[in-house]
This record gives sequence, C-alpha cells and structure tokens, in this order.
Amino acid sequence: MFPLLTIEGSSQNLSVAIFRSASDFSFIQSGPDGLSHSEKILVLIDQLLKKENLAISEIKAIGIPRGPGSFTSVRIGLSTVLGFSVGLGIPLYTCSSLAVMALKAGDGFWAPFLKAGRGQIYCAGFKVDTQIASSTAVSIITIFEETVLMPDEFLSLAKKNNPHLIPCGPEPSMIPEGGVCEVIPDAVTVGRLVMAKPVRLDVSQLEVNYLKAPDLGGKSPATF
Repeated sequence: MFPLLTIEGSSQNLSVAIFRSASDFSFIQSGPDGLSHSEKILVLIDQLLKKENLAISEIKAIGIPRGPGSFTSVRIGLSTVLGFSVGLGIPLYTCSSLAVMALKAGDGFWAPFLKAGRGQIYCAGFKVDTQIASSTAVSIITIFEETVLMPDEFLSLAKKNNPHLIPCGPEPSMIPEGGVCEVIPDAVTVGRLVMAKPVRLDVSQLEVNYLKAPDLGGKSPATF
C-alpha cells in the first residue's frame, strides 16, 4: 500500500498527503484563495511528490473520499485519482467524507455535516473509538445514515438518535443554535481511515456519493 497518496477536497479546503508508512507521512493543504480545486489539485500533488523526492510512478495506492461534498470538488478529485489508478495500475481506496470528519474529531459521538447548497447540509451520525490495541485500527459505528436535511431537521434527528451526538463541521455558522465543534476534513485523516478500513474499489464500478441530484440546470450529472 505504501507509498500511499491521499486527497481530500470535500470542503473549501484542498489537501494532499503521502504516507510512507502508517506513522511516516507528509502533508500539504490549501485553503480558500480564489482558485478552484481543479486549478490546484495537480499542483499540490506535484509539490508534495517533489518534497518527498518521489515520482508519481512510485505511488502504490490512492485513497480519497467518494463524497458527499461539493459536486464539483468531489468530481474533480475522483477524476484525478481515477486517471492515476488506471494509468498506473494501482488500487484505489475510498471512504465517506463525513466519516473522515468524525474520525478527525476524535473519540466520542459525532454528527458531522457539510454544506449541501440551498440551505441544506449533508450529515450523518457516528460513534468513534480509537482506543484499540492496533496503532492503525479504529472503530466507527454509524448511528444514523448519511442524508440531506435542513439544519433544524439535522439537529432533531441527531437528538432523537443519540442525545450525546455533537455536531461538527468546517462551517459552524450553518448551525445557528451553536454548540458545534469546528472540524475541517483533511488528507491525513483520509489516510488513517483507508488504512484502518480499506475499501478497495473497482474503478469501473465507482459511483460518486452525491446524496442528492446535482443542480445542473437540466443537464445530466457526469459519470465515470
């Protein structure tokens, strides 16, 4: 699996990591700067490869969330890694961007959310436990499945499923009631998750997890 290249771009931030082992990794991140993910993703990958003195041909596996998240950002990330996976003949591992946020938040009960547009949010509920003997093992139990809701509906669902669930996300202001833990998903946590729970995908069967239909003005969403 190593070197393992991981990418995370579900939110406004874009990050890339390279793992030489479970504990030896390098990381680069770009925040909102007026440039799109499509303008930055290959640049960040190239910068990190040069920093690590690696060629892309030396990468042995790739990890990336399949969504949910920004339609455009998720599609850009998956298109990029699909090209690498097919071109290099290396495995592709994927995970939920919401589970990535829950893992980054740490042990406990978490209800991660991401902006979905039109006032809605992508959300789910998880219990996270990293206090396991193996250094890479984690337990992530789903309390409620990924869905798309208005913020007040999200809070009601979280409270109904488990009153200990704490909302967490990169944009706390989306939950006006407060009590939100700010968590920005990143490529390092993607790496931790795909190493702990490797889900290898056949690239011909890869489906983007949008949770809802993209608003494309009558056009059909892209397929891979």
